[in-house]
Amino acid sequence: MAGELGVAQFDMLQRRAFLELGKVEPGKDSLQLTQAGRTWLNGLGVTLPVNLKSRLAYPCMDWSERRDHLAGSLATALLNHY
Repeated sequence: MAGELGVAQFDMLQRRAFLELGKVEPGKDSLQLTQAGRTWLNGLGVTLPVNLKSRLAYPCMDWSERRDHLAGSLATALLNHY
């Protein structure tokens, strides 16, 4: 999820403290859901994949907005839900 809406979604998740720094792979930022974030997703009816082959969430520079948007399995799950 990128562009103006992707950046806005990422900003909202951070403002509401739905994401926090997780276990960081060397050289890679990684984010995990807080309990508040999980509660919000459950309320929306968003199902996260059980076996994650990629990072759940991480910031990714959006070339058009020049700010980070959300990337990872969480971004994919939200996009599919919307």
